[in-house]
Amino acid sequence: MENIIELDRRYIWHPFTNLKKQDQLPLKNIVRGEGFYVYDEDGNKYMDAIGSWWSSIHGHRHPRIVKAIKEQLDILDHIHFAGNTHKWAVELAKRILEILGNGFTKAFYSDDGSTAVEVALKIAYQYFLNKEEERNLFISLSGAYHGDTIGSIALGNIDEYHKIFKPFIFKTIHIPAPYCYRCPVGKKKGNCNFECLDNLIKVLKENKGKIAGIFIEPLFQGASGFIVYPKEYLEQLYNIVKDIDKDILIIFDEVATGFGRTGEMFAFKHLSFSPDIIALAKGLGGGPLTIGMTCVKDFIYQTFENGKYPYLYHGHTYTANPIVARSGIESLNIFEEENLIDKVKEKSKYFRKKIFEYFSDLKFVGDIRQIGLIGALELIYKDGKRDLTPEENWIVYREVYKTGFKYGVMLRPLWNVVYFIPYLHITYAEIDKLFEATRKTLIEVYSNF
Repeated sequence: MENIIELDRRYIWHPFTNLKKQDQLPLKNIVRGEGFYVYDEDGNKYMDAIGSWWSSIHGHRHPRIVKAIKEQLDILDHIHFAGNTHKWAVELAKRILEILGNGFTKAFYSDDGSTAVEVALKIAYQYFLNKEEERNLFISLSGAYHGDTIGSIALGNIDEYHKIFKPFIFKTIHIPAPYCYRCPVGKKKGNCNFECLDNLIKVLKENKGKIAGIFIEPLFQGASGFIVYPKEYLEQLYNIVKDIDKDILIIFDEVATGFGRTGEMFAFKHLSFSPDIIALAKGLGGGPLTIGMTCVKDFIYQTFENGKYPYLYHGHTYTANPIVARSGIESLNIFEEENLIDKVKEKSKYFRKKIFEYFSDLKFVGDIRQIGLIGALELIYKDGKRDLTPEENWIVYREVYKTGFKYGVMLRPLWNVVYFIPYLHITYAEIDKLFEATRKTLIEVYSNF
């Protein structure tokens, strides 16, 4: 029988993968997962440091979620959601809306994070049409990543991912992100009045009455380098928007930040205000299966019931699939019955303490970022005095990925940013184990560089 890696190379086109043969990273044939760990075909065991692209909130094959999925398969596998419903979709939506509170009354199902954002875009635009207003401009942050559909990449602002598609996308206004380590307006980290928001004031005044909404990844931007920023930035942003044009919709992309990642069930729970629309996915289904949801406040939904355009022409074949809805319900049961958010808050203190203990002394770690059970290390040159060149950046990225396996940890850096987003049930001992393995990985990579 042919080797599975060889067969993969013959038949599979992988996402976010350099296809030049000389630049391809090694593939791992993963055959099993359990809790914090995945296992390859040779029996090697690796910590899943990146939570299977940020979705594995309860770890691999959580027994309660596996049981719920198996039970659901014996009842109802799928039914289309236009003109039909089922109790599992109703229960999941009801419980999510109850947790959100703050006037959220309706949930629109879709398939994943990109589509949840796409739905939010359409709702926001159509909301104003139903009010007989034409607003077709959106604002997002520099370095934003909201998905890979055409609408969501229009909101994005990472050239590596988005620049070649610019001829296809609509105009979006990008304002400076609060990237405190590399302040866009030259201020020192921790010593500013968020002058990076001055540009927002200018944009709002110049486009008053034209902007439909502002899309934000609250408290940390994922794909641009796990950039963690202060909640005060969002508080100030909210006040500026509402002072200049109170009708603009505040839209949070909580695809990555939701479901306990930041130490609260949703990132906006850290704030004194709530968004008008929220996009959810990843952890929404408990981890193993894909689902998206876009939730809106009642004043938005009412314009569809009573306005000129009552149809939202958007839908997916597997919208509100009963199996993943059941998985999501069991995930919420785990959160509630295990008081998981309280446990995450406690573990986050230890996580923060340890990430600084393990990495602060390394000269090549330029910045350490943390919120909840999320952490990131921004790597610079080994003497700590300059940034990596593009070629050095590629070498570090490649070697960290490869060397991590040697120490039993699955890392996939965002170029020069090594990040951690482990499962929420991680133990204190596993936190130490994760950081120790990563420290050994980084020291070895830089010793050969």
